Amino acid sequence: MLAMGLSPPLESGWLLSGGIDSCATSVIVFSMCRVAIKAIEDRNKQVIGDVQRIAGAYEAEGWLPRTPQELCHRLFHSNSIIYGPAFILGYPAN
Repeated sequence: MLAMGLSPPLESGWLLSGGIDSCATSVIVFSMCRVAIKAIEDRNKQVIGDVQRIAGAYEAEGWLPRTPQELCHRLFHSNSIIYGPAFILGYPAN
């Protein structure tokens, strides 16, 4: 895995190097988040349950993200100092 730019697993996932691999991964994750939000809008119960379990574990019951950016922000983090996923995906930094 290190050859692909991934660091050993951390407590909650993999840490990307912050280079082109982080950029490409950001785009892929964001694309999947767009698909998930569309499924939520279509009331897909499986997707709603999965999103609430994975991204909304600490939210009030019934919580759902409203935008792909909001969902992506809860799922994906990079150590890129200059152009992290928040910049790439247009989500305001905290």
